[in-house]
Amino acid sequence: MNKKKFLSGLKKGLRNLPRAERKKYIDLYSESIADRIEEGATEEEAVASFGTPTEEAKKICGEVGLPLSEKRELKAWEIVLLAVGSPVWLSLGIAVFAVVLAFFIVLWALDVVLWAVELCFPACGLAGLVGGALLIINGHFPQGLFLIGCGLICVGLGVFWFFLCHIATRGVARLTAETALLIRGIFTGRK
Repeated sequence: MNKKKFLSGLKKGLRNLPRAERKKYIDLYSESIADRIEEGATEEEAVASFGTPTEEAKKICGEVGLPLSEKRELKAWEIVLLAVGSPVWLSLGIAVFAVVLAFFIVLWALDVVLWAVELCFPACGLAGLVGGALLIINGHFPQGLFLIGCGLICVGLGVFWFFLCHIATRGVARLTAETALLIRGIFTGRK
């Protein structure tokens, strides 16, 4: 194996390392091979004094505590199977995406409805208080008192409902964020 092929294989194996770190190791191995060639070894002998690129990458990744980046090439039959099965798996993927999206749209719509109801309670309470006061002024004391009582109940329900809406919104937001992280993890391979 020549120097260029060895360094290329090593670079592929160190794909999980940051770019600067990867360049440091590639430069180190390049200089080591050049030094051995200067000492009289052939290029193949200098490269052979190290292990395979995969072994060296595994050793480096073990030292820095990262997993070795191994990307497997697809075989021809796997590519054909993916192409032939694409109408099925692509349709299923789109359907699953649509169902998940619809679920979250409905969930957020319900949250908006809860907040709309929350706005109605104080408005009804205020209307009850004002209407009750007007009835009392016009001489309808029992009806006015009843309307003021209903207005106070609506204001109290509005305060109670506010906390329920707040808890519901936090729950929906948390569920949405965790689902988004899960979906991102599926596509990127991270958790």
